[in-house]
Amino acid sequence: MIEKNEYLPEIWVYCETKEKLLSAGAKELLGKAKEIGAEAECRTAAVLFAGAEKTAAACGAEIVYRFPCCREEEQAKAILQQMEKMGRPWAFLFPATAKGRMVAAMLSVNLKTGLTADCIELSVEDGYLKQTRPAFGGSLMADILCKHSYPQMATVQKGVFPVPKEGSEGKAEIRKCALAEKKDGRIRVLKHNGESSEETSLSEAKIVLAGGMGLETKENFALLKETAEMIGAVPAASRAAVNAGLAPYSWQVGQSGKTIRPEIYIACGISGAVQHLAGIQGAGCIVAVNKDQKAPIFDHADIGITEDCVTFLKNLQKKGE
Repeated sequence: MIEKNEYLPEIWVYCETKEKLLSAGAKELLGKAKEIGAEAECRTAAVLFAGAEKTAAACGAEIVYRFPCCREEEQAKAILQQMEKMGRPWAFLFPATAKGRMVAAMLSVNLKTGLTADCIELSVEDGYLKQTRPAFGGSLMADILCKHSYPQMATVQKGVFPVPKEGSEGKAEIRKCALAEKKDGRIRVLKHNGESSEETSLSEAKIVLAGGMGLETKENFALLKETAEMIGAVPAASRAAVNAGLAPYSWQVGQSGKTIRPEIYIACGISGAVQHLAGIQGAGCIVAVNKDQKAPIFDHADIGITEDCVTFLKNLQKKGE
């Protein structure tokens, strides 16, 4: 059992930036860390490797650990060095991105502590961080407590938590940190593929029009994309449709794809598997369109329409003209 005097009463959040702007995923985690910290009696700390200190403070960071810019392997070493100087935090949260996962994995191995991947909920239970994630292919949810080592670490999909409203007078204690001594690394980055504008727009879309196996053909997915453009929506797809080659992976929504929080989510021909629902749990309104009246998606929809999906899309186009 972890005693209070054995860890820093802080929750660290690994914050990614792009052109010195804080990512949406970092903002979400800072907001959640602030909420958890109030119950766990821990301060919220942002771990930054490039600018955005003021934004981090506005999103809830009380402390900013500011490191010089460097690649992921060096980031992990620098964070380890800082922990050796100050102690380990109560918890450490990471976005479930390529960089976040890499740094989290390196730290977990070196700290000999647990790491829960792709969490969809975080809370406090008996003084520990309760980490909830889908298990057994999404057929059930597992609650995980790390009681014997720290920091308690988790990666979280973007879009799981709401982005906090930025305070206009957010202030944080800035702690400048040094990089660790450079040594020949065992990891070389050969190439980096960032998110396409298409993927970014899906994450930030207010209206999403998604298709599943009920659309059956690539031609019908082309119709879905055309309809989405006409009504100001972003196209998306279920994992089954992507695996069948009907839509690109960049469209995939669900446990193994993107987690999104649109104001309106229109699901055409999607049955409603648990893995898919995990990716849209933050949607404001779910509209289900399916000719199968017994499709599980109807149990989770705010509006249900029993109709052929192609007919629905054509009618929607007429309304959008």
